[in-house]
Amino acid sequence: MSKIAYFTRFMPSLERGGGSRRTMQIIDMLRESGVHVVSAPRGDAINAERSAQIEKAAGALDIADNNPGPALAAWSPQRRRGVFRLGEIAREWSGNNTLFEDIALALVDDPIYFPPLIEALTQRNIPVIAVCHNIESLSRGQVAVEASLPLLKQEIEILKTACLVVTISKEEDWLLNNLGLPSYFFPYFPVEEIRKRMAIIRDRRIHSDKSGYLVVGTAHNVQTRRGMRQLIRFWGENNLSNEFGTLRIAGFATESFIQTPDQECGIELLGSLDDQALDNALAQTRACICYQESGAGALTRIPELLIAHVPVVANTYAARSYSGTSGIIEFECLEALPIALRSIDKKGYDFLNPTPPANHLLTERIMDFRQSG
Repeated sequence: MSKIAYFTRFMPSLERGGGSRRTMQIIDMLRESGVHVVSAPRGDAINAERSAQIEKAAGALDIADNNPGPALAAWSPQRRRGVFRLGEIAREWSGNNTLFEDIALALVDDPIYFPPLIEALTQRNIPVIAVCHNIESLSRGQVAVEASLPLLKQEIEILKTACLVVTISKEEDWLLNNLGLPSYFFPYFPVEEIRKRMAIIRDRRIHSDKSGYLVVGTAHNVQTRRGMRQLIRFWGENNLSNEFGTLRIAGFATESFIQTPDQECGIELLGSLDDQALDNALAQTRACICYQESGAGALTRIPELLIAHVPVVANTYAARSYSGTSGIIEFECLEALPIALRSIDKKGYDFLNPTPPANHLLTERIMDFRQSG
């Protein structure tokens, strides 16, 4: 029987960041239809020797080079190794003929990273569905400012080769549809295992003693760590701990990218936490703060927090795909954050659990493309 292949740039895992959990959502949706997952960080379909060569070459890359070559020139220095690595993996995949046997349809994460793979699929007349975690060229900080518009044009042209683009963001769905691309908004919703964890936290919060505020995010993400640093600076400079208690910072790689704050400012760096420690923090915090001034896609942690009945205090930019949702307190700028925090004590929140997306509607479209492939 012909199969669906999902070429992902993430490690399918519930123990990693938002991209990995979004990938698990897609895999879970297609579980009954059958999907063959090919993961770049897992090294799928590439022998160990070649994987080691790619890693060595990526590590030796001079990311500060002012003339890094056309494939990398558009990307900011901190992003170049990742782009190089995915490009090399895409070339390996595209040259592996056995990988394409019996594939009727391919899902590909953010095709801007995988041009050789898209070309190989096109040459074999295999239809492609783009899984758009983010429009990458719109992620300020990982793209050189002067190259953002040319790269956006390139990314749109690549997305045009797909028979469907699945987005996690309302805004990106709007943009792509208005550019004439067939786009489908499929919001993030956690798989059952995470939903059960969040339900336990929700029950614990009914009787827990709560103090301070929590910030959770993956610091590998440029926009996430920039927002964390801005929030930490504002919190300390304005002595907000005197009124609101301790600000706690947690998430993948925060201990590597976030400088340990002065505890006299009422800021605590928790770092990377295992599930139990994170669940304890979520059960005992007054709310979670989400702050970003740039970035594409949507914040996957917000639906999880709302299922756990943890109030989310988010600036308008961070909340953009969830604006108006029960349990979210929005503020325009950092100067307005104290007002938003004070409102938590004034409001009683009747949380309305996020509505899961209609999986069957997207699955039916995917099956139609599979049959026509």
